[in-house]
Amino acid sequence: MVSATVKKWFSYLSIGLTVQIITACQLPTAESKQSSNSKQQTNLISLVRIEKDNTNQQFQGEVYPIAFYVNGNYVDVSNDITLSIRNNLQRQNSDKYTLSKFDRQKSFLNAIKDFTVVSDSGKIGNITVDNLEATQLSCSYFVAGKSQNQQLLSEAFSKIPSDKPDNVTRQTYRSAIAIENYNPNSTKKLEPSQADLNRYKQDLLTQAKTIISKSPETQNIQTSPDIVIEEFSVLDLDDDGNLEVFGKIRKTKANTPSQKSPYSGASPYIYLNLWLSYKNEQPQVISSKVSLNTFEDLTSAYGIFSVLDINGDGVKEVVVKNFNFESITFSIYEYKNNQLEEVFTGFNSGC
Repeated sequence: MVSATVKKWFSYLSIGLTVQIITACQLPTAESKQSSNSKQQTNLISLVRIEKDNTNQQFQGEVYPIAFYVNGNYVDVSNDITLSIRNNLQRQNSDKYTLSKFDRQKSFLNAIKDFTVVSDSGKIGNITVDNLEATQLSCSYFVAGKSQNQQLLSEAFSKIPSDKPDNVTRQTYRSAIAIENYNPNSTKKLEPSQADLNRYKQDLLTQAKTIISKSPETQNIQTSPDIVIEEFSVLDLDDDGNLEVFGKIRKTKANTPSQKSPYSGASPYIYLNLWLSYKNEQPQVISSKVSLNTFEDLTSAYGIFSVLDINGDGVKEVVVKNFNFESITFSIYEYKNNQLEEVFTGFNSGC
């Protein structure tokens, strides 16, 4: 009798996977079955976007696959069909596009239709895929899953944290990460004192000044004393009781025109994404990334989008949203050996 695990693998392979995924995927061996009790073998990580129509209180949901986790690796499965759509619409002189059988077969959403919506605090809802459509996000087109279940969408929408006040317009959008196999977060509640929070922020600023001053990217750039923390988070990624602290830090360049647009080629800021660990009550840098935020550099600082355990090992991964020049990508970081390492970047949506 064929095991449920093997059936699931054949289901994935029947979708019409890319050569890259087929190379990464292998049917479970005796060794992998033995280790699967402690670490998950597969998972599909997706972006979920829920639209609320404020005129009739109806909801529309969209699911965009980002990455497929398989045997310790992450593969981009975003299924960008922008070029196909543009070529097709030009040939047909039409503004409508119907997904081809080939487009549909390439999508993981043929086999995976049920997802858990998560935030930093854990599970906040569920979403199901009803059908597949070509959907535009910024200037890009993707094969996305459409969801119409009003109850599920309403529940998830109400619990997705809003990064800015909801304007009283016709539509309101909220986004989060949705995952195929949900691994519950620890129920431990972090309660650092105000004194601790102040110390963490001061440690971030102290480390940031040193890192920025010594970074090869900034050696020919004069900076002013101005430095601020734009984003701040306190987490315990591995649930060991020792905290990890994140800061998105902005330092002002000296004698630079105050133009924030990347078209100017002269942004007034340097950004630093900085992570500190407090294994022995002392701050230790576990990840840092300097971004010049210029037209030539194209990349800018990231913000934390979600924190969740993807591979089932009990340690939470960090999903970040990269704000690039006229585009957005997502990266996944894994915490291991007291270092936070980037293990995936993909899902390029932009113009």
